[in-house]
Amino acid sequence: MGESATGTIGHHGRVTDVHWTWVDSEGHTRHKTVKSSIWKSDDIDWFAVTLEAGKTYGIARVGDPEGWATLPFPSYGTLGNSRIRGALHDDEGTLIDGTQFHGRPHQWGDLSLSEVKFTPEEDGTYYISVNADASYIVPLTYTVLVREIVDDFTAGTDTTGSVEVGGSVTGEIEWRGDQDWFAVTLEAGKTYRFDLKGVFTNDGTLKDPYLRGIHDAEGNLIEGTTNNDLEIGTLPGLNSRVHFTATEDGTYYVSAGSDGLPAGTYTLAVKEIVGDDFTAGTDTTGSVAVGGSATGNIDYVGDRDWFAVTLEAGKAYRFDLKGAGTGDRTLKDPYLRGIHDAEGSLIEDTTDDDGGEGLNSRVDFTATEGGTYYVSAGAIDYTVGTYTLSVSEADAM
Repeated sequence: MGESATGTIGHHGRVTDVHWTWVDSEGHTRHKTVKSSIWKSDDIDWFAVTLEAGKTYGIARVGDPEGWATLPFPSYGTLGNSRIRGALHDDEGTLIDGTQFHGRPHQWGDLSLSEVKFTPEEDGTYYISVNADASYIVPLTYTVLVREIVDDFTAGTDTTGSVEVGGSVTGEIEWRGDQDWFAVTLEAGKTYRFDLKGVFTNDGTLKDPYLRGIHDAEGNLIEGTTNNDLEIGTLPGLNSRVHFTATEDGTYYVSAGSDGLPAGTYTLAVKEIVGDDFTAGTDTTGSVAVGGSATGNIDYVGDRDWFAVTLEAGKAYRFDLKGAGTGDRTLKDPYLRGIHDAEGSLIEDTTDDDGGEGLNSRVDFTATEGGTYYVSAGAIDYTVGTYTLSVSEADAM
């Protein structure tokens, strides 16, 4: 398939004959590229291109495959810092708002760094103008690319994308700001892990996946369900992970995106978390005795383990939650999430992070009533691992 066009200097310089080249990519994305040169600092090249109404196109300046712009006269020096600017105009030559783009020679393949999107309302001929920043050396050779963007999945409840618990799905972020939604059926009370993976784990070409959130059946974002760049050591590289406990049975929607870096492919996986050692409530099977200790595991991000403890009114107690920093298991940054009364209500001023040795947590507490209390063990940020919880009387410290 082919189409030819003539590039002209809009105001200065020479006339350049160019040819558009069509390239099929995976059977759905088509590209047009044109290569030309800026010969003077005030040179402006214009290229005609035929676009169809209702279709979405990406327009960008890209570098040469070798990674640098080429010079017909080597004595003019290198152009590693040169910047090409461009814009789209209608059939009368009027600038179309929001279509300005730019690029540097080394940005070959990184379309979303400079690409702009445009959806014509009418079929017809449009014009791309190209010039260089006046402060840069010329001549320089550049390539302008126009591609038809075909989105694989929409960002809404009308998406055709879906993923099953225990399975995975692949997709592609086609442009900067693109989000792909996937429907998933979850059960109330169960906890799930969502992993969005890209190039760092060889699960796609996306450099920086960004899990943009979990949405309810109406498409509303659920608070606390976005994640970007999970801590290295928990999940390698720039991948994203979210743990979520469904409050209702039904359909939810997961949004896959990117953190502004170039477009690419990704893998989204969903897994049910089973085998949590202790629940986060008064129904917990965990307990710890005064003068003793208990061990547990933060199994996933956001996990909290409750332990029952019997205290006497008027006595002071110290609660220590220890992890890797003092050789007491593997949890990097323990967070004592609070002491709760017999009904499970959080008692004010009983949470602590880093109040113990190093990154360990410590809370001193005087019981106002005798009876059963509950201590909540957790972690800060996105750390997981094992810990030791100890309880001692103040007089015994």
